[in-house]
Amino acid sequence: MRRWQYFGLVSTLGLCGWLQAATPAYPPSRLTILVMDPLAKALCCACVAGTGQRDYDALGHHFSKTLKMPVEVKYAITPHEALRAVLPRGPDLIIGKESLIPPLAESWKWPIQPVARLTDLQGKTTLTGLFVVPAADPAQDLADLEGRDLWLGPMEEVEKHGAAMAALRGAGITPGTVTKISPSCTTTAQELLDLAGRPSPVGVVSSYALPLLEGCGNIPRRSLRLVGRTAPVPFITVFRYRDLEPPLAEAMEAALWAVGKNRALCKRLESRDGFIPYEDPAKALQEWPGWGGAQRRGLTAELPAALPQPLPMLWERKLNHAGLGGIAVAQGYVVLGDRDPLDQADVWRCYRADSGEAVWAIMQRTRGLRLDYGNSPRATPLLAQGRAYLLGAYGDLLAVELASGKVLWKRHLVKDFQGCRPKWGYANSPLLYENRLWVLPGGTKRFVAGLDPATGKILCAGPGSGAPAYAALMAGEWQGRSQVVAYDENSLSAWDTQTGLPLWKLTPPVEGDFNVPTPMALGDGLLLATENNGARWHRFDGRGRLNPQPTAKYQPLHPVTATPIVVGQRVLGACDGLHCLDWRADLKQWVTLWKNEEDAWAEHVSFISDGQRILALGFRGDLLLLDATAPDFRPLAHQRLFEEDEELYAFPAVAQGKLYVRGRQVLRCYNLAK
Repeated sequence: MRRWQYFGLVSTLGLCGWLQAATPAYPPSRLTILVMDPLAKALCCACVAGTGQRDYDALGHHFSKTLKMPVEVKYAITPHEALRAVLPRGPDLIIGKESLIPPLAESWKWPIQPVARLTDLQGKTTLTGLFVVPAADPAQDLADLEGRDLWLGPMEEVEKHGAAMAALRGAGITPGTVTKISPSCTTTAQELLDLAGRPSPVGVVSSYALPLLEGCGNIPRRSLRLVGRTAPVPFITVFRYRDLEPPLAEAMEAALWAVGKNRALCKRLESRDGFIPYEDPAKALQEWPGWGGAQRRGLTAELPAALPQPLPMLWERKLNHAGLGGIAVAQGYVVLGDRDPLDQADVWRCYRADSGEAVWAIMQRTRGLRLDYGNSPRATPLLAQGRAYLLGAYGDLLAVELASGKVLWKRHLVKDFQGCRPKWGYANSPLLYENRLWVLPGGTKRFVAGLDPATGKILCAGPGSGAPAYAALMAGEWQGRSQVVAYDENSLSAWDTQTGLPLWKLTPPVEGDFNVPTPMALGDGLLLATENNGARWHRFDGRGRLNPQPTAKYQPLHPVTATPIVVGQRVLGACDGLHCLDWRADLKQWVTLWKNEEDAWAEHVSFISDGQRILALGFRGDLLLLDATAPDFRPLAHQRLFEEDEELYAFPAVAQGKLYVRGRQVLRCYNLAK
């Protein structure tokens, strides 16, 4: 196998201080692309079919043809090679591991910015760290690694260092000593096999590396055994020279997006969808693009340590009807659903987030029997990739241009998918995951469907039965399997995000749940909370399937509609008051930290957290700010947002220091800053 590991990063950085700051914007006569992708054809071998043969020379030809200028593609696997390969000012594009490129560029004073990520053959843009032991080792999963010595990778290689430590903490495992920082996956694998003792240390290698190690003969096949994975972390990212002239920068980015439409080029790059726009996770948390925020977990970038009394209202807009659907805020826009005055059509409204100025409104006539709790949309809009995805209670699905409201395409979940509308209307907010738009039509053949977000075309679908329930769709990668998870009327199921094939199904012991609260990721499992079966934590079984038996249960938390929030190892939920639970890894169970039984929290409550504080909005309009780390109930602020009692089912939004709340017939924007 040819070189595909990064050596000597830290030492090389120290040799590069002589480089000067980059020159201003200029019109280059030639484009330079530096490739540091360990799976590039020029940096890897052809031992494993379909892996490690990404043809970046073909990408260079595509750029040359599109931009009508010469393009030079250079390759490097070590920082020293990268420095020799390009001019001191840096390349026009760098393509490589996201965790490694920024520190290199900073040390060399290359002004760069991330613009895109490369999808793999499954549509993923991530990799994971793999916990491996010799095949004869008795360990079977992470739970067996208690006290084991660890062999990690350099700190810059996140999947082999920081994410590995986080995975152990999430599983409640206390590792032994970090006895080795290995420079490469090859070194880790070979030295693990050289040890004769049992039990051996546990090593961490990159997920792309293991098949190459075996396929190229560096280690015997099946000589190492996988016992755990880290959470996914970003993999191959495209960085652009920041000071390019705007017309050239825009043309380069347009050339990147065009790759996804060229199937032959995608194949040569070992990619399903080509390049997709880069989204900074930290910046994403500053907005609220759909149900539950950017990560569908109720998380935001920052909440204040205190709240002004009263909370300053920046603007207010009247609505025609009460609504259950939440608020989406992104790219300077606020979008939510309403009804026309005659209650015959959905009205989708868009406002400017800072001023409340109306931008556009779309009316979509609906047909069907009158629904309990009104006919307004229940699903929160999804704002992504410059579009707004809108779903009405009767199944009307629209994609519109966010800036203008221009309708790009329409589908109907019942008519076009042979779906089955739930009794109280469609409430499952659309989800964008792995560059597919996921919706829940219900029915038998296409219970869940993954669509092309640009066209609405069905890319894959999974079978089911009956109508979907009311919880939001969620998705993730567990133990190497990417899956979309959703409730039907009786059970929780998962489908493979590539094929739509069913993966597992969990039916609770007590029937009759409405399945309104959304499942939440917690450690290496899922937190479920429903009115008949209570709160329970199910772990995955090592093969990406949810164990039918819960690891922990807490029956007093049995919400009808309120989704609990997970903050670290703590859970805060609402059911006849607030419940705060803490996961005790040593006892393998939850411990009740505190409970508050005030009437304000007796019914539905929405939760938002920044990891230090929690903002809770009660059913009647009470707003509570809590210390999320305190050992007891510790309110930082409490006030009423509405003079009259409200019925606030709609999820609020926090974005850019502002709180957006939907009342009975009003939308309000408050300033959270003091």
